[in-house]
Amino acid sequence: MTTAPEPKDSRDHFNIEEAQYEFYKRLARPDAATPDQRIFDSANSMFVFVASLGFARGARRPIKGRKRDMFRWANLDDINQTLLRSIAMADPDGGVDVLLDRGRIADIVEEYAAAGVDILKAEIGEDPARDRAVESLARLGLEAAPAKAD
Repeated sequence: MTTAPEPKDSRDHFNIEEAQYEFYKRLARPDAATPDQRIFDSANSMFVFVASLGFARGARRPIKGRKRDMFRWANLDDINQTLLRSIAMADPDGGVDVLLDRGRIADIVEEYAAAGVDILKAEIGEDPARDRAVESLARLGLEAAPAKAD
């Protein structure tokens, strides 16, 4: 039995824009007293959502300004790691070879996440009320979903 080659880049973290950090903190507040005071369970779940949103909308842009080390690969479960790898592989700059380079995967999904935050901010505002934000997230998810064939 052969095993997959180890990725050549040892980069083990994901970055976000420093300017987007406060928005992440508002929507994914680990310090919230109760779960209903936050929209995402964690910053990494928000990152996966906005990267997926950016990808679904075909919106990708470089990180502007300073970068902030947000979380590590190890903080993601297998499903989210697979989702991010799939996004990178499906990107025109990706392909199957991207799976061998963790740094390229991170670069690609960070750019989709940066654009995804822009989309999310445009939809729910800078400091949304939780109920409105959850409703908007559901609508964004439905809009991004592929049409079902009859």
